[in-house]
Amino acid sequence: PEAAARVELLFKIALIEEERLADHDAAAATYGQILNQVPDSLRALRALAKIHDARGDWVGLAATLARELAVVQAAGVDAETRADLLVRLAGLYETSLDRPVDALTRWIAARAASPRRGSVIDALERYLDDRLEGGRLARRVSLAARVDIARLLLPGWEQRDDASRIARALQVLRAADGQGAAEQLVIDRRLVGLYNKLGELGHAWDSAVRVLAADPGNADNRRVLHGLAERLDRFADLAALLDAAALAARDRDLDQASQRALAVELAAVHDERLGVPADAELAWQRVLAIDDTDERAYDALERIYRVAGRWGELRDLLIRREAHSLDAERRRAAALALCDLYEGILDDHDGAIGAYVRVLDIDSTPSPATQRAFKALERLYAGANRWR
Repeated sequence: PEAAARVELLFKIALIEEERLADHDAAAATYGQILNQVPDSLRALRALAKIHDARGDWVGLAATLARELAVVQAAGVDAETRADLLVRLAGLYETSLDRPVDALTRWIAARAASPRRGSVIDALERYLDDRLEGGRLARRVSLAARVDIARLLLPGWEQRDDASRIARALQVLRAADGQGAAEQLVIDRRLVGLYNKLGELGHAWDSAVRVLAADPGNADNRRVLHGLAERLDRFADLAALLDAAALAARDRDLDQASQRALAVELAAVHDERLGVPADAELAWQRVLAIDDTDERAYDALERIYRVAGRWGELRDLLIRREAHSLDAERRRAAALALCDLYEGILDDHDGAIGAYVRVLDIDSTPSPATQRAFKALERLYAGANRWR
């Protein structure tokens, strides 16, 4: 009872010093005496915190709030009360003391105590990346800390389908130390869809480029890249990326269908989008090196050679097409094209005769094509006096 009376007297003295005399230093010293006698006195701690706050003693205030927090935790006080103290401490460290690392530790603890408190979630988001406040806080904490924040906040954002914030969290997780290539690929695939949804085409492009490098055989991702190239006018960049992807597909020994698809897409970009015949020719030749039955490649190369008047190369191409086309009608069309080339441009009657004979070898049943071949052979043989 005597000790309690002394403590109560000290409270009265501190109140007079604080309110009547406006002597904050004296009041703080008196509350210190009380706490020496009753270390867990929440009344004294809260009064002392008020004094520190009034005189702008942020270090003293932080120490007092931390001591109050330890007392309430030991007493098993409810989580919301603990969260209130943690929020106050976090704000103090963040703004008045300019100690963002210490502040972040308290924000994370406050979120654990009160998971749905909006002010805490907003505060944590400020540390995630450079999208808010110019990255002032994010740049002053470690990547590992930002990864922890992303893992804390991502489930809630996913539940709300908040595409923008999900993308931001995934970008941080992608950069995490020790993140494997497979995990990064999964994240990048998600980012492509998220950024497309958000209309952030530049970020979508960057993500799709990373997917292409990691998984060149992914046709869906390449379709997205083609669409982005159209919207961003980046076909030259797309051609370079597809070229690199085609080489990677070959080096990784991807299946022939994937290699052919990449080669065709690259050739089509050079041919139809960039309009550079020399590059298109090389690209279509690469397609035939993978699959010498590809009709689209033959059509494109035939057009390129005809426009340029490169008749010898056109002849060689048509011979190759006739030899490798899987469809009899296409083989016959190639042979007839050779007939026209030999007769009309190259003036090679023997070559024309051989080509017409092959037309009949492919299919001698009555048709306009066979009728033409018989008449042409009759004319050519007569002109060469070859009656037998």
